[in-house]
Amino acid sequence: PFTVFAPTNDAFDAISEALETVAADTEALTNVLLYHVLSGEVLSTDLMDGMMAETVEGSNVTISIDGDVVKINDATVIMADVMA
Repeated sequence: PFTVFAPTNDAFDAISEALETVAADTEALTNVLLYHVLSGEVLSTDLMDGMMAETVEGSNVTISIDGDVVKINDATVIMADVMA
């Protein structure tokens, strides 16, 4: 199983120009997509404030939890534990 952090439409809109460039470069697009994936099933109940997780792309992301607000680096999680 994998865990996917799916950006919102607003996130895509914010990078629309860069997205066109990345979409034309297969390697860059692959890296962007794999950056948003963790290996294994990671549920919200598995997360701890300050936790680091390695993406399939190889980068580390930091999870921060402040009350009901969960962030992956600077991105706020708006919907958790959506099973496919």
